[in-house]
Amino acid sequence: MIASFEWICNDNTKKRIKNEFAEKGFNDVSVSVSTTNGESIYVNINLKVVDEQKLFKGMKPCEWGYVRVQIRMSDHLSGLEKNCGGFHVDQFSAKMTLPMFEALIQSGAVQTGN
Repeated sequence: MIASFEWICNDNTKKRIKNEFAEKGFNDVSVSVSTTNGESIYVNINLKVVDEQKLFKGMKPCEWGYVRVQIRMSDHLSGLEKNCGGFHVDQFSAKMTLPMFEALIQSGAVQTGN
């Protein structure tokens, strides 16, 4: 099997992002890459809630005290940045930009590392 150039680039990106998150103490992450409109990287992670009062509006931990977060890192803006102020909460998870994720951690809302 010959790997496509796009697959090799995506695989290298996933490894780089996993390493970046591991350096921050987050080892249990999944990464997907989309190249539809440029490069968009999506990092999915479960975070242990430390202070529910510091979560972004609409975020609710599950019964075990975790929230599911998808972090979008991209070389172009999307509706998440343009229309939602950098984060959006739906029924199952919160979607946010990397700066919003970092603000969530800095606020003390969630445990650093997993």
